[in-house]
Amino acid sequence: MEFRIISLPPFKAASSGVDKNFDFSSKGVLGKFNIYFSAMNLPDRDRFFTKRFSLL
Repeated sequence: MEFRIISLPPFKAASSGVDKNFDFSSKGVLGKFNIYFSAMNLPDRDRFFTKRFSLL
């Protein structure tokens, strides 16, 4: 069985809010959020990396 452990450092979070239309177009709530969030250039300390562990 494989488990994934994720360590999250302190960070600021943003929310796109609720979008009942699931609109990922550039004019939709989720699309605007995706454009905003994808444009961020984060320093290494704010990037999240996973670590994989396998149980024998």
